[in-house]
Amino acid sequence: TQAEDDESDKICTLLGLAQALVSSETLDENSVSLLYRAIRPLIRSDEHDSKVQKRAYKCMAEICEKNGSFVTSSEHLGEITDLMIGSIMTCQVSSRHMRLKCMIHIVKAFDSTNEQHMAVIPKIMGEVLLCLKDSNAKTREAAYQLLLTMAEVRDDMTDFFQIVLAALGAQTPHMRSGAVMAISRLVFEYRDDYTVQQLLPQILQTVTILFDEKSREVIKSVVGFVRVSIAAMEKDQLEPLLPEVVGGLMKYNKGKGRFRAKIKIILKKLARTYGFEKITPLVPEDDARLMTHMRKLEERAKGRKAAGRADGRADGQTVFDDMMESDEEDSDDGRTFMTGATGFTRMTAMTGKSQRTAAIERAKSIKSSAKSMMSAKSTATSGPRIRAEKVGEIMDMLDPTMAKSVHFADDVATGEFSDDDDDDGVMEFDDMGRLVVHEPLDIDRRSAMDADEPNAADDEENEELRGGGKRRRVSKFESAKVERAEAIKRKAQKKANEPKSLGSAYKSKKAGGDVKKKGQKFEPYAYVPLDGKSYSKKNRGKAVAQMGTVVKSGKRKRR
Repeated sequence: TQAEDDESDKICTLLGLAQALVSSETLDENSVSLLYRAIRPLIRSDEHDSKVQKRAYKCMAEICEKNGSFVTSSEHLGEITDLMIGSIMTCQVSSRHMRLKCMIHIVKAFDSTNEQHMAVIPKIMGEVLLCLKDSNAKTREAAYQLLLTMAEVRDDMTDFFQIVLAALGAQTPHMRSGAVMAISRLVFEYRDDYTVQQLLPQILQTVTILFDEKSREVIKSVVGFVRVSIAAMEKDQLEPLLPEVVGGLMKYNKGKGRFRAKIKIILKKLARTYGFEKITPLVPEDDARLMTHMRKLEERAKGRKAAGRADGRADGQTVFDDMMESDEEDSDDGRTFMTGATGFTRMTAMTGKSQRTAAIERAKSIKSSAKSMMSAKSTATSGPRIRAEKVGEIMDMLDPTMAKSVHFADDVATGEFSDDDDDDGVMEFDDMGRLVVHEPLDIDRRSAMDADEPNAADDEENEELRGGGKRRRVSKFESAKVERAEAIKRKAQKKANEPKSLGSAYKSKKAGGDVKKKGQKFEPYAYVPLDGKSYSKKNRGKAVAQMGTVVKSGKRKRR
């Protein structure tokens, strides 16, 4: 009701004010004790709104952080510990992060020689393992920090690993997966510890039993643990366990197809350490082709690397060759050569439009250089100039085409008669020296022909406009008509390339709803057919675009 909401808002406001006072470190011990007694009922109970309990845990975490002496005192530590253990059933989902922060400060105050303190760790272990699988990233990170803090306080890795390994026998896959993830983090953090190194072979043997699980989340955790263990274990320790590890990875269950990329990375690492000759016999016969393929790729990469060193080539050239000759699909969908400035790839051929753009850019650069030259040479005149002949070229002054080479010094500034311009600008003369002026349509058509882009429609249009090989002037009406036809054609082609909406075959043109048309075999349906080919890496974009025609995407609201 409205009254309850107003009361919850009022409590949250007061708790926020109390949190600010605690953060300022201006409260004495009596005031902190009074505040603790006030927020204790809010932590124990879930009668109020979830935001009230979350604010109470925030205030409690602030007390634990700023007033550590209050929490670690002998008279309050036991009481606060019992409060945390007893309120686990009433804790709201949104309060888990702050609850774990409170528990981190409490566990840090434990004494490893005190049996009562050490007895608390097994009681809160189940909650920590479940929070490792929480959907909130902050909650997961706080759970990992609490796990490492308990391991540090326990100061006995053998006993602590036994507590975590006991969760592997839990009834739910969620708890078993969380236990494997906790063991993986502990192995990663304490991989240099002698005790952990001695325990690791036995732990790996125990965890590999879970490869027989049907739960996908458990398989994912086990694959991650194997990857961490391979990196942490010594070569002599891991070698006797290779049959169990490789055999478990290659079992035909839900995990193999789902996590084949991770499994392939593990196999590649094992092959580099022990050699393909030792790993390949451990793989089932049905998967022997995978090891053969990996071995060929490894040998090919080594051969290219050796050839690159012999030829003195740079590493960039080797990477380029691997990219061009690799049998595997490119991971970035061909965006490797993306320039970043224009969005086009460097392998794309220049079209007529890009050639004209390049010519304009060259003209601009020539114009700027000509202006600087003219400003440097104040004695330059504006008389006629003749284009400089190339090396070995004989200039015939009586040749009618010589008129093209005659220009004035002022024309250099405009870049119309540049030596670097491949198409000689837009000025053209015939054999008699007369100026030939082209319509814009003729210029565009000539640029397209120069770009070597054969198009049957353009060839037919050229023949019609030329009138049997004779050049004739095209009226503005005809040019506009042709441009309109091309625009309609481009629009139709663009529409054809757009993804068709789901159920478009049954959509009525005259009314709303679906209709069964003549020749259609099936009735209109309201489900999406699932095809594995449509969701492959190559066709995934089209499938998502097609799904977007019926499902509106919205931005995820922040909590």
